[in-house]
Amino acid sequence: MKAAVHPVLIGLVMVVAGCQATPLSPTRPSTAADLSPAPQPPSPQPPRFPNPWNLTTVLTSVTGPDNCFTRQQRRRIGASTEWLLSVTRGASSLHLLYDVRNWPLDHAEYDAAINGDDFAGSSDSMPVSFPACPDGTVLTGSGDGMVSGRFTPDGHEITAQEVWIYRFSSGEVRLFMDWIARQP
Repeated sequence: MKAAVHPVLIGLVMVVAGCQATPLSPTRPSTAADLSPAPQPPSPQPPRFPNPWNLTTVLTSVTGPDNCFTRQQRRRIGASTEWLLSVTRGASSLHLLYDVRNWPLDHAEYDAAINGDDFAGSSDSMPVSFPACPDGTVLTGSGDGMVSGRFTPDGHEITAQEVWIYRFSSGEVRLFMDWIARQP
């Protein structure tokens, strides 16, 4: 997944910046135009995500060097997370994108080959960066994922396994997750 600045942080910066506004001129009375917010550029609209599915992932295992990142992830083993998944299935290819709600800042995309109801695919490698551990362990590097699974015969449910691989200078960390996705 892509690491990004959280939208709440961006909103907080915008509010603080707004507090630095120039006061109204004391030589004329205020008008409604003076009090209305400045026009904001339109936010980018996400592309249409066909076939949204409900995805639940469960972290099952974590491997890698013992550091603050792996310890934090190991505390999450057994935890489930709800996502929104876009599924585009062709005769021999499959495109999966989650979390649609966070696109384009923090999401994962997989291109997979499909054979019958079975599929396997991978994501592109991307730069990742997390805050350094208190002991100075650097958590900057690259990350990519792999997913393999199966559609039910009716095509309305997916079960799969996902592996996220983070390559840090301090060593490789792997997160293993089980998936279940259902078409609403």
